[in-house]
Amino acid sequence: MTGASMPSRLRSCTLLLVLVASAAAASVPDFQPELALGASRFRLRPSGGGSQDLDGLALSVRGILSPAWSMAAQLQGETGRELGGASLRRWGLLVGPRYTRHLGWRLDAFAQALAGASTLQATQGSQRERRASAAFAPGLGLELPLTEALALRVQAEATFTRFKGRSQTNPSLTVGAAWRPFAR
Repeated sequence: MTGASMPSRLRSCTLLLVLVASAAAASVPDFQPELALGASRFRLRPSGGGSQDLDGLALSVRGILSPAWSMAAQLQGETGRELGGASLRRWGLLVGPRYTRHLGWRLDAFAQALAGASTLQATQGSQRERRASAAFAPGLGLELPLTEALALRVQAEATFTRFKGRSQTNPSLTVGAAWRPFAR
């Protein structure tokens, strides 16, 4: 693999997410940071047919700007194996607005529209192919606050990409927890 290794890229992307959140915190007086981590399943669905499930992790940082609006930055990484034996690895870094609405009882629902970049790498033996694409991922989710600072979250997205000249709509599901260290 050329360039930095995946662990160093993950550290760099995590640092970038923290820096974006810090810059937003400095510019917005009522900014509240949130960090979420979850297990993700990404279904790679090429336009040529077939599908491949990739499993991995999703890390997101969100800056709460008001009770309803926030900005989110999300890093996802998944791996899997094709039937032919090729190893697949996908990374995505997306940023965008999120709208949250309280549904009653203790449940919150949100809708988000994230945009950014996605990479897909296939490795079989000594051969490695890597593609990059712009990505757009509208999504919906539910959050169940356990305390002021901790919540359980489920979110689903449809990630639109274009690898090797083929448009793809890839659904993903993430289940995890959100932590707000400075919850009021």
